[in-house]
Amino acid sequence: MILKILKRYGQPISYALILGGAIWFWMDSFQAPSQNSSNPVAIEAAEIHPTPSLEKVESEDTDEHIVFYHPLSKNKRVSYWWNGVSEAIKDHGIHAKPEHSNIRLKDFVGSEKCSECHPSNYRKWYQHSHRRMNALAIPENVMGDFSGNSVMNYLGGEASFYRINEQYRMKLARDGTTRIYSVNRTIGSRFFQYYIGTLIDGPEPESAPIRKIEHVLPIGYWLEEKEWVPIVHVDDELPDNERIDPYETTDSLAYDRQCSTCHTTRPVGDWMLSMGSGKRMDRFSPKVIAFDVSAYINENHANTFSDTLTTEKPDTIPFTRIVEEMSHLPARQYASALGIGCEACHQGGRDHVSASTTTSTSSNPRFFPSSPHMYMNRKNPEDAWSRNTENVNWICSKCHSGSRPQFAAGMATWNSTEFSNAEKGFCYDMSKAKAHGKSSLTCIHCHDPHKGIGTQWSTPPEQDDQSCISCHDRFSQSEKIAAHTHHSPDSQGSRCMNC
Repeated sequence: MILKILKRYGQPISYALILGGAIWFWMDSFQAPSQNSSNPVAIEAAEIHPTPSLEKVESEDTDEHIVFYHPLSKNKRVSYWWNGVSEAIKDHGIHAKPEHSNIRLKDFVGSEKCSECHPSNYRKWYQHSHRRMNALAIPENVMGDFSGNSVMNYLGGEASFYRINEQYRMKLARDGTTRIYSVNRTIGSRFFQYYIGTLIDGPEPESAPIRKIEHVLPIGYWLEEKEWVPIVHVDDELPDNERIDPYETTDSLAYDRQCSTCHTTRPVGDWMLSMGSGKRMDRFSPKVIAFDVSAYINENHANTFSDTLTTEKPDTIPFTRIVEEMSHLPARQYASALGIGCEACHQGGRDHVSASTTTSTSSNPRFFPSSPHMYMNRKNPEDAWSRNTENVNWICSKCHSGSRPQFAAGMATWNSTEFSNAEKGFCYDMSKAKAHGKSSLTCIHCHDPHKGIGTQWSTPPEQDDQSCISCHDRFSQSEKIAAHTHHSPDSQGSRCMNC
């Protein structure tokens, strides 16, 4: 069954934090001294699909500050500071005034507010699969067959799907063992719809995490085929006899910890401090950033981390606890929206909304994190926060990146890592493009981010070719296309996208 899905679609941190002083040398960017890892200290992980442990790393700290880094970044582009950012960085970096903050939960106003001035984009977004990337399990969002008449027979067991009043249920039974799950939320609406919930009846004790922590349930719904199928995770495909058996294991993904960083609209400050997101930020940020974590936490999460804030110089373990607990914050309470709202890309819009009417604005949205607690290696506000190439591509990289199983040509078999695919090519490399007198592509050169793509790419191949020729204008002549592709112009072999 899974092979059938893949044939049809090609279906679509550990966090180690480094203690150490860092004063950046200002040239093209701030440079921080490298650190050496040592002394791993295991941190208690979630019992549901645990992630790798955190590590404590020893190094020297300054008299006033402690600095932490994500260990998997070779560039060390994002540093997390305790007890303030050094004066040297403040002198060389740009930061925002408090009224221009866009990284706190209170900076977010909700997508409905955008509809007042941007009705066309709002209508397109409302039909987009982004909106229902995560949603409450209510009739308008649930697309699977919960009529009670649909079953899935798999590995000698039976899965059934039904409703009790307004509540959705998933039941798995085999060899006398039955588990019943409450379906609380949905994931996706394009190719498949998966479900999030908790166990409400089964052999596990009442204290089991699977009963308390909302996690991804083992069966999903294939929308086009209208049938139930085992879910497929983002890992490498396994042989049939090594796949997860949903009737024997309760090892599942804790949704808020491991999925919500991309599937919900979280405040950027919280997102940067979460388990998986910091790695992405360090990898794809076009700027070098110094983030005053203690000030941000004190302003926005003082109650959650009160004991850590009373520590003048926390060692690594209290800081790693911030990362652990930030990753576990429930999306229902701490996300701006379930699903991908307008502000997932435009960042918190409070400042823009308060400074705008339906016909004019005195403050455009800022397309990169903006906060008095965050300094970056830019002098010009236009470079720092405008809708420029590096910021647009960073926005897409926040979610559309990562490691997935690949086709022979190197493209991911999943449809969620398009930016990682794109940056392998020439056109997204700003330095190479500049060397040839060209501008780097952005993701929105080829598609409208407000409008859903659907299950198939709908742009005509002639239009795709013209997108490429707009920069590679030497191929506007038929004879040069033929010489380049070794195929007749306008044939399938000469289409840019086919190569």
